[in-house]
Amino acid sequence: MPTRSIARIERATLTFLADLEKHNDRDWFTANKERYQAAHANMADFAEALIARMNKHDHIIMGERQGWGGPVAFGISPADQRQQAG
Repeated sequence: MPTRSIARIERATLTFLADLEKHNDRDWFTANKERYQAAHANMADFAEALIARMNKHDHIIMGERQGWGGPVAFGISPADQRQQAG
């Protein structure tokens, strides 16, 4: 049976966020920039996979947002909104 890859928020990402909360200053952040980049990539991958999975049922409208480096969900399509209201 093939193993299915599941996008998830990695423990290292959560550890980085907890450390950032304790040390939220420029010097610490500069010293931990590689950890930030890895955490950012992990969260972007997770969000993209989550939106893709949600889109199978909810038809999420995708778009690009400056500075995000990837797709961002803007909302539910008008057809789905009518369906939910009616």
